[in-house]
Amino acid sequence: AGPFADKFGFTEPEVARLLNDFDLAETLPEVREWYNGYRFGETVIYNPWSILNFIDERPAPPAAHWVNTSSNDLVRELLESGGSEIREDLENLLAGKRMECQVTEDVPLRDIKGDPEAIWSLLLFSGYLKPVGAKTRNRQTFHELAIPNLEVEILYERIIRHWLTRHISSKYLNRLLDALTGGDVPEFARHLQTLVLNMLSYHDTA
Repeated sequence: AGPFADKFGFTEPEVARLLNDFDLAETLPEVREWYNGYRFGETVIYNPWSILNFIDERPAPPAAHWVNTSSNDLVRELLESGGSEIREDLENLLAGKRMECQVTEDVPLRDIKGDPEAIWSLLLFSGYLKPVGAKTRNRQTFHELAIPNLEVEILYERIIRHWLTRHISSKYLNRLLDALTGGDVPEFARHLQTLVLNMLSYHDTA
């Protein structure tokens, strides 16, 4: 990234100094979890918009700021266009796993829909993913990608929720999640069975 690597946002020392100036030094671990994750070369960068909004809104808890500056409709449409392969990769990402992708730098926007590698490449360049490693196989480079932070993870969770609520009511989905988090296995199994039956045609035709 060269000499300009630290010019794309706030560096960690700058964030620590800002938080200290506003008597928020103890929130650095939380801020790191929510807004960290971007890397230019060896320089770790934070999104300035999110950091400034976090400070301005204290003592409110951390929230998604940058991802709420637009509707994110394009991101949702692109992910939906990728079919089951995209959904499986997204589920793995949300589980904290890495995914491999051959990053494509020169695909026209009109050709991206339906092409998983082009979709993930665009999301990488747009800040919705971060590179965490690379492997070479058969003289081809495969980049390992991950979700950069909680702020972006929330966006992906919203997209999955949108997919689900197209086939199951929000109220019913909340019951399923309540059963899961409450440890009510029989109730969760009953709701899950209904969800799977409703989703079968969706996955079969994607």
